[in-house]
Amino acid sequence: MNITSQNIEALLRQLDIEGYIQLGAPSDEYSSEAEVLYQALSELDDKDITQDAVELITIEVWKNSFNLGDADLNMRRPDIHNFAREVVRLYSETV
Repeated sequence: MNITSQNIEALLRQLDIEGYIQLGAPSDEYSSEAEVLYQALSELDDKDITQDAVELITIEVWKNSFNLGDADLNMRRPDIHNFAREVVRLYSETV
């Protein structure tokens, strides 16, 4: 995998799933989530980096990191979907 944790963090900052950056949080607000996502994704084989896989991993990370229930996660699914799409796009550009 040729995506870095910095790439992932930049995407998370851009999408600002929780809206914290927009509220004035520091730019490293999502750095711990980016690192966890990077570690999880780097354990996948290249063929396994799919939209669905990235979404599932991101949902799990978000659920644990922000202590979210199903209703809260459902509200964030469009942004998580967009994040996963961008990760897969970035990955395909670097392969």
